[in-house]
Amino acid sequence: MKQEYTEIESPALLDNVKEMKEDGYRLVQICCTRVPDGYELTYSFDKEYNFCHLRLTVPESGWVMSITSLYWSAFIYENEMHDLFGLDVRHIANDVDYKGTFYRLSEKAPWHTPPKKPAPPVRPQAKQPPVSKAAPAGEAVKTTAKAEEGAKEHG
Repeated sequence: MKQEYTEIESPALLDNVKEMKEDGYRLVQICCTRVPDGYELTYSFDKEYNFCHLRLTVPESGWVMSITSLYWSAFIYENEMHDLFGLDVRHIANDVDYKGTFYRLSEKAPWHTPPKKPAPPVRPQAKQPPVSKAAPAGEAVKTTAKAEEGAKEHG
């Protein structure tokens, strides 16, 4: 089994995908990941256990061309990228372009916002001894008298 990653620019996507199709590769998956400067897309193809991945980064305000004209099944991934990430995928085949309704979501494009930088680790503070509350004076006397009474019985 062999795996190969190729970094490409967005305008070269269709030409690269067309080469994969002509060479007999099948589309395995398209992955979209939110990165600080936009979206990282990975298009994975397989032919006889040789995996080839095309990777590109699309700016947040950018767009990517649909590959449904070459791999019709890509419509699932492309609609998902649009609905979940808000990525502009252009020219999805008309009969399978759900125009933002592929998923029923409570929030539009929930993964559109850039990832937050992780918060710095919190250093644990030293534990403080528990603070005891003093009982009212009358109760303290009763408790003491009761304790003395119990001691006489058992002792």
